[in-house]
Amino acid sequence: MPEGTAPLQSACEKSGLAPFRPAPPHRLEIELANAACADAAELVPGTTRLDGVTVGYEAPDAAAMIRIIQAWTILAASTLV
Repeated sequence: MPEGTAPLQSACEKSGLAPFRPAPPHRLEIELANAACADAAELVPGTTRLDGVTVGYEAPDAAAMIRIIQAWTILAASTLV
């Protein structure tokens, strides 16, 4: 446990509060700048093309979702000149 968080954790436990953890899979959709960016992002396995500039992905967890966003960003940026 990070230093200094014990009082907060104790208060949360006493009040019955728990972290919000949505059930997987997590659906991600991003509208990109143009069709070329979407073409590049679509190269990531598991990515679906939803329309001309929008791509989607179903991630099993938040870490996978962040990796997909990073991959899409790098690929899409490579098309911008």
